Amino acid sequence: MDCSKPPARGRWRLYGLNVDSDLPLPCLPASGDGTDLTIHWRGAAPRLFPTPSSLTRTWARESGGWILRYAYPDGNFLEFVMEPDGSAVSMSHHTPFDWPDFLMILLGPAMGAVLHLRKTPVLHGGAVIGDGGAILLLSVSGAGKSTLTAALVNSGRPFLCEEVAALSLNNGVVFVQPGHSFLKLSPGTIKVLGKSPETLPLVSTGFTMPEERWLDARMLKGGHHDAAAPLRAVYLLAGRQAELRRPRIDSLSPAKASIALSRHFYGRPWLSLLPEETLRLSGRIAGAAPVKEVWAPEGIASINATAEALMEDLGA
Repeated sequence: MDCSKPPARGRWRLYGLNVDSDLPLPCLPASGDGTDLTIHWRGAAPRLFPTPSSLTRTWARESGGWILRYAYPDGNFLEFVMEPDGSAVSMSHHTPFDWPDFLMILLGPAMGAVLHLRKTPVLHGGAVIGDGGAILLLSVSGAGKSTLTAALVNSGRPFLCEEVAALSLNNGVVFVQPGHSFLKLSPGTIKVLGKSPETLPLVSTGFTMPEERWLDARMLKGGHHDAAAPLRAVYLLAGRQAELRRPRIDSLSPAKASIALSRHFYGRPWLSLLPEETLRLSGRIAGAAPVKEVWAPEGIASINATAEALMEDLGA
């Protein structure tokens, strides 16, 4: 997607929803005639609330809807106003930036909140296609799931989603919905994949992470998978250990898997998810696919070896 182009209304398919949007999205065109979600780009707006002393993210019900707001101590803000049923989102801002700088927050936290309002289970992870189904990678932020996802796509596994893993449950089978085609990666990871960071668009010019770049999965060997896939396995990235020469993969019992999965629901700290509901859903997920814990060697250079180990484990 060319982020230099001005906004132009279109219809797209994202996280299992037909989306009518003022902004071009890095997704396939919507299928069918129905619209599940409408995204309105309101552009610049005046500040109508006090300036905080530090960066704040608030999620609150206001004026009959829900608002996700990022407010900065310099007076800047970004705001998403949502219908209670998650059928529409209006974006506005007061910053020196423009819509491409906010794309990451729209595709991530804002869409995570929309799916929450629509009562769609969402895990914080990436997914690829392998062995006939979705391979879900979960971890806390910064633990390397995007890097590992990209390595798997680079090795030929089709890309399904990153950060936001929207699920649907049907007769005991868990499906993972396809997301957009972009991977948000550091320059170091992009170089390991054999690409040049300088040729790729910035995720943001200053509002979020200025060093990260968008890499379209269609530039990699695996490409982008555009249909929901049944969950085949879940790998929890536990961390790195300097003494390891090869990744270590341990199976979790259903009880331990349920508890571990309950920690990885998207927006768990700020969306006020109910613990009993996340644990119930975690149990259903753990009953539908094996859940395993992964310890990786230190260093970004080991990422390809970790990707290979996961595929060997899946085949075994």
